[in-house]
Amino acid sequence: MLRDSVITSINTMFCRICNTPSSQYYKDSRVFYKCPQCSLIFTDQTIDRKGQEKHYKGQWKNSDKEHIINSADSLLTIINKYRKPSRILDFGSGSGELTEEFLKRGIATTPFEPMIHGCLENQN
Repeated sequence: MLRDSVITSINTMFCRICNTPSSQYYKDSRVFYKCPQCSLIFTDQTIDRKGQEKHYKGQWKNSDKEHIINSADSLLTIINKYRKPSRILDFGSGSGELTEEFLKRGIATTPFEPMIHGCLENQN
């Protein structure tokens, strides 16, 4: 039986990184799962180009400094469980506030925003 992204029950999928059964974590228009082993949050439900643009641009509106600091703290807490980061790729970097926070903390960070840099440009 293939275990990559296979649904094991209504509320469980196998993690794409470590293959651990993962429970439903969040649901809105899509269902997201969180791996109890490696903390990956993932879904098998894609969104169309218009939905991608809405999601990314919605992130840009949240430039509250406290939110950015809390997001960086949360992400680094998870990452540091596995290794101390020396470099980060901030994929979906939006307007760059999180990238700036990582840089202030001495972590070399490369921002990449698909809506700006074009990798989503030719998707249907």
